[in-house]
Amino acid sequence: MVRALLIFLLPLIVLVGGIVYMGSLTQFAQLKAALGDEARPKIGFYGADSIGKRWETLRKAGPEHLSSERHMLLIDLPFPCLYGGALMIGLLMAWSLLGRPFAVVWLLAPVLLLMAADWTENLIQLGQLEAFTKSGQAALSRSLLALAGLATFVKNVAGLGSFAWLACLAWRCRAIA
Repeated sequence: MVRALLIFLLPLIVLVGGIVYMGSLTQFAQLKAALGDEARPKIGFYGADSIGKRWETLRKAGPEHLSSERHMLLIDLPFPCLYGGALMIGLLMAWSLLGRPFAVVWLLAPVLLLMAADWTENLIQLGQLEAFTKSGQAALSRSLLALAGLATFVKNVAGLGSFAWLACLAWRCRAIA
């Protein structure tokens, strides 16, 4: 039972701890104060209008806020390796304890999709933030930011799916000595 709990909790602690740590490395509190209602995390589809509004709010609050947004996106780039690696370790441990009942590709595919979607979202936003900083909202690409919004949605669905998958496998491991 303890092993099953550790298999599930380790990736969860890495994810939550990483989010908290990244928030401490940026001026997240100042960003949140500057953004007001716009500070809510992006969990679904979004596009150029909502991102443009967010960045315009930050620009009006001061140039340091756009710099903080960029800094947050930059330090978020290696984060998928951290939480994705922890998820993969947990999944592989459970899979191994269960006698490797299916192909490893089915085990890791949701995590790889999660990581790829997170990088897609971040890289597009970084490029678009650069364009916005130089030329304003007119420089934003509707199609690229719609793709970033789709990537965010896929990231969230794959993340929930990966943790649900991990929870199911960990639950099955609880009786294994």
